[in-house]
Order: sequence, then C-alpha cells, then structure tokens
Amino acid sequence: MPKLLSLFTFFIISVFILSGCKPPDLEGALLHVKNERWDEALVLAEKVTKEHPENSEGWYTLGYIYGKKDRIDDMIAAYDKCMSIDNTHDENIKAEKYDYYARKFNNGAAKYNDYLKQDDPQSEEAIAIMKESIKSFEQANMLTPSFRAIALAAQGYNQINEKDEAEKLFRSLTETYPDSSAGWINLGRYYYNNKDYNEAISNLKKATELDSSTAEAYILLAQSYDFLDKKEEAIPFYKTAVLLKEDDSAVSFNLGLLFYKLAIATSDADKKNEYFESAIEYFDISLEYNPDFMSSYQLKGNAELLLKRYDEAKETLETGTEKFPEDYQMWNDLAICYALLNETDLANEAEARAEALK
Repeated sequence: MPKLLSLFTFFIISVFILSGCKPPDLEGALLHVKNERWDEALVLAEKVTKEHPENSEGWYTLGYIYGKKDRIDDMIAAYDKCMSIDNTHDENIKAEKYDYYARKFNNGAAKYNDYLKQDDPQSEEAIAIMKESIKSFEQANMLTPSFRAIALAAQGYNQINEKDEAEKLFRSLTETYPDSSAGWINLGRYYYNNKDYNEAISNLKKATELDSSTAEAYILLAQSYDFLDKKEEAIPFYKTAVLLKEDDSAVSFNLGLLFYKLAIATSDADKKNEYFESAIEYFDISLEYNPDFMSSYQLKGNAELLLKRYDEAKETLETGTEKFPEDYQMWNDLAICYALLNETDLANEAEARAEALK
C-alpha cells in the first residue's frame, strides 16, 4: 500500500511539473524571438499552436511574431485566440495593440501628407502613397476601433477616385457610430462634394437631428438646396448657420447673395424690396468680419442703389472703390449714384474712371 501511494504521489507531482513547462518548440521560438530571428521563430510558434491549440502562451508568442512581421490581420487573430483561452496575457496584448495602433495611425497620417505634396495627385506614385496611407488607417482601426482612422481612409479613397470604397467607408461610420452627428456629416459631405445634393440633404438632416449646434451641417444643407435651385428652402438653414457661425463671413455673404438673386429674379415689387433689404443685412454682417471682400461692396452698393437709398449706396461704393480702385462695376454704380444725388462733377469723374477701366 505505501508503495502504491508513493507511485501515485510521484504521478501527481510529475503532472504538475510537466504542465508548468513550456513545449520544447515554444522554448525554441522564444529563443529565436529574443535574438530577433523572426522567420525561424514563426515556424516554431505556428507548430506550437497546431500541436498545443489550448496553450495561450503559444498563441501570444505567435501574435507577437506576426506583429513584428507586419502581418496585422494574423496578429489580431492570434491575440484573440490567446485571450479566448485565458486572461494571462490580456494586459500585454492591450498595450501592444495600442502601440501598433499609434504606429499605423501616424504612418497613415504621414503618407496622407506625402500624397498632398505630390505635383500630380493622380500619378501612379501618388496613388501608391495614398494606398499605403489607407492601408495603415484601416489596420489602425482593426487594432483599436477609431472614427478618425476610418474617416481618413474614406477621404483617401475619395482623393484617388475610388468612389465606391469611399462611400462604403463613409457609410460604415454611420453604422458603427449611429448616434454621432460627425458620421452623418462626413457622409453628407461626401455626397455634397460629389454633387449628389439630394443624398447630401438626407444625411445632413440626420446630423442636425442628433446635434442642432453643428454649423457645418447647416452650411452644407443650405448650399445643397441652393445648388438644387431651391433657394427658399435654403434660407432657414443659412440663417441658422449664420447664428451658429456668425464670424464666418462666407456664410453671411452667401445668404446675402441668395437674397440678391431672389430679388433680381422676382417681378413682385414688394418681394423684390424685401429680398434686397435682407441681402443688405447679410452683406453688412459679412463685411463686419471681412471688410476686404470686394463682392460684398459691389452687391450691397448695387442693392442700395436699386432701393433708391442713394446716400447709403454712395457710402458703400466710395468705401468699395477706395479699397478696390480697379473695379469697373463699383465706379459705374457710383457714377449713377452721384448723378442721382445731383453731384455732377463727382458723377463725371466716376464715369470717366469707369470708362477707363471698361
């Protein structure tokens, strides 16, 4: 009986000792890893995972080697298998994934900037650079899901005219982050830039439903309606955009221009005056933030002239011609304005200046 007990005890001890040892091939793989012999390490690590599929260290080692060989898809699969067995290596895997994410994202950004510096953005060399950027961004997203990485990859596809891939990735943002207005704005902007204004409107409206303070969505909505020649429908979106981003002189100018066009197009005298008044209001806002934009003076002065507000037109056009002395239109309108104010000498001088420029 004591002999049988002794044998049983030895057997149990042996099991514990053996279970705590690494398979010989794993020891060999780790030695190769230590000396950065990645090809030799890979052969042994793959053998270990086939022969010992429940050995988490084998899978961890294999994932580590795949990373060193830039086989990111395989690395992630090996790490996922390792974590499904036990949590021994979870912290190391998390740290390594983030490290690779940072490297891939930074490489993607660097290549994207290299592409933008190319003289011919559609050359084979430029497209190859952008494809490398896209690959890095997509791998970064695989390592750590990232809105920015996918958005930049999608923009990259758009830059090299791979529209289907770009649209697919932009749409994936709205599927992965459905409650983020930024995803819908990105998709809406994609359609806007590709002149599909109806699709742009559909997605941009979703963005404003999620976040009513996002100025870009309202600006793009207004411009989409404007390009579709639905100017009345564009007005409320422009007005909201101006309120949200009043210091953006282009937004208020565009709304002023829209009202100016409506005034020119209508034969209803009351409506015409109402539109011109609104145009002047928004040209004023635009000039407050950008006093060096010639078109604001041209159109504001002309609208005031057409409304028979001659003193105001005179002030606007004199400022405009002082800033832009080579502009024919403002000198011509100023000559008319002076004549209507009975300032004959000034009218003649302005007319002569206009004729010289004409």
